[in-house]
Amino acid sequence: VGLGFPVQRTAIGDLLRKLAKGGAKIVAFDIEFFEHSHDPRVDASFEDGLRKQASVLGMTVDETQSGAMSFEEPPPDILRLVKVGSTTVDNPGGWLVGQPYVITSTTAAGKSTVYPTLALATASDWLGVTYGPIDDWHARLGNAVVPLDGEGKLLMLPFNVSEHVDQAETNG
Repeated sequence: VGLGFPVQRTAIGDLLRKLAKGGAKIVAFDIEFFEHSHDPRVDASFEDGLRKQASVLGMTVDETQSGAMSFEEPPPDILRLVKVGSTTVDNPGGWLVGQPYVITSTTAAGKSTVYPTLALATASDWLGVTYGPIDDWHARLGNAVVPLDGEGKLLMLPFNVSEHVDQAETNG
């Protein structure tokens, strides 16, 4: 859809209403919606679209040098209308080294919140199944077993085709 950038939230609200009317089961956004606009009508249009169409929004998770996680969630009034999933976990230096299947955040008061990846939250909602880690090598999505890398992260495939070819040539 050619909405241009930055995409106005009224356009996203319109899009969500059209997708709901067309029978979409779920919509995932790898776009962050951290703040309100300065126009209440824009926010109302966007929130109305979120009420009409099941949606999953991306959320950034950063890891500090000390290893602490920080989460940037949508505002509470948007958060109550959607599910969220982590889009990336950027380590210091900006390298993506693996996407955890789920991230558990625990407050000082002991309250835990589990955040799935954006893909996992979307697949779980679309399929109508639950998910959860089994151990560092396996997780579940409904009745399916998802292989992990031994550290509780999703297996990463090479992004660069030439790197894949080079690896295949040296191993062959």
